[in-house]
Amino acid sequence: LLFIVLISSCSKPLELEGFDVDKWESGRGGCSSSRIDQLDYLKKNNDLFIGVGESEVLRYLGRPDRRELVTRMGRKYFYYITPSELCDTSKKALPPALIIEFEQRGIVKMVVVPSKKAILR
Repeated sequence: LLFIVLISSCSKPLELEGFDVDKWESGRGGCSSSRIDQLDYLKKNNDLFIGVGESEVLRYLGRPDRRELVTRMGRKYFYYITPSELCDTSKKALPPALIIEFEQRGIVKMVVVPSKKAILR
């Protein structure tokens, strides 16, 4: 419990005014186009995520569609933007995704937001 308190005290709060959490969550797995509408906002404000704790990310974006462990005990969260294998089992290639990379203490160190123009081609 003390460890969790220390981690959360080392991170900054995430404030995403104007971000539609319900719309984002309704697009889980990229199964609807609702996440595409949020990309411009995320691209413009991606620096707000840097230094934020994992619990704050989960509060706004919900459970990731995919998690991946990376070197030095870090991890990446993937939030699919277009339909993935979660909604269409015939999909083999990974769809475009918002990618958030955490360092080992659970603090965001990198955010990759896909281009809306590239997705809509």
